Amino acid sequence: MLKNNLKRVEYDGCVYLKKIECEVILYLLLYVNDVLIACTRKEEIENVKVMLESEFKMKDMGASSNILGMQNFRDETKENYSSLKNLYNKILKKFSQRQYC
Repeated sequence: MLKNNLKRVEYDGCVYLKKIECEVILYLLLYVNDVLIACTRKEEIENVKVMLESEFKMKDMGASSNILGMQNFRDETKENYSSLKNLYNKILKKFSQRQYC
């Protein structure tokens, strides 16, 4: 990944980024055998997927709906949002508290 201009961030060894232009940054999040790629330009995501597929056996699972306890969804304007409701409820249930929502 490093040879493809993806740089590992200092604060987390599982997060890589690629600065494409001043306002465009591609994020690649790696967790065990899961990869999440985020960027405002879909063509940049496709480029990284092609690069990864040339080096690793991969299966594209499509848009994420849940990652690390966060529920991800898009509204009708195609804006992405995340919700921690499920994660909060799981934590509260574990510690015998009432449901958050």
